[in-house]
Amino acid sequence: MASNQLRLNPAKTDVIWLGTSRHVQECTSDPLQLHDASIKPSNCVHDLGVVVDSGLTLVDHVTHITSRVVKTARSF
Repeated sequence: MASNQLRLNPAKTDVIWLGTSRHVQECTSDPLQLHDASIKPSNCVHDLGVVVDSGLTLVDHVTHITSRVVKTARSF
C-alpha cells in the first residue's frame, strides 16, 4: 500500500478471526496495529451483503435477513 501511496482507512476496515470456537478463543482480542491504524477484531463482519461470523455458522446472517424481512412486512 505504501509503495502506491495508499493508506488504510480504519473506519472501513474489519478484522475477524475464523476457525473453530476453540481456535477463535485462543486468538487475541487486542487491537491490531497496522501502521498508524488500530483495528479491533470483531465477532462478525459484513462482506458483500453477507454477515460472516467467526464460526462461519451464518446464524448472524439469517437473523439479520429475517429482521429486515419482518420490518419490510410491517410497512405494508
